Amino acid sequence: MPEQSLLSTSSTTSTMLLLTRLVFLASLCFVAYASIVDDIITAIEQAVDCASCHTLVVLLKGVSILGDNTFSSSLIAVCKALGVSITSA
Repeated sequence: MPEQSLLSTSSTTSTMLLLTRLVFLASLCFVAYASIVDDIITAIEQAVDCASCHTLVVLLKGVSILGDNTFSSSLIAVCKALGVSITSA
């Protein structure tokens, strides 16, 4: 019986460790996403000449590499943060 209790404790510990890692990873993803949105907003606000527009394009290219869903949701979040009306086509 003590062996079975030890296995149960080990399994519970492993599950808790996995859950802790998943929560940590999710929080990092949220912070990274917020940072991307802030970076896009800053680049839009600073896009006053050719060089700064190129910087904005490079930033948007980097976001597009992360996938369609990330790119779309990032631009929607930027529009919401800036108070821009969003209409679907």
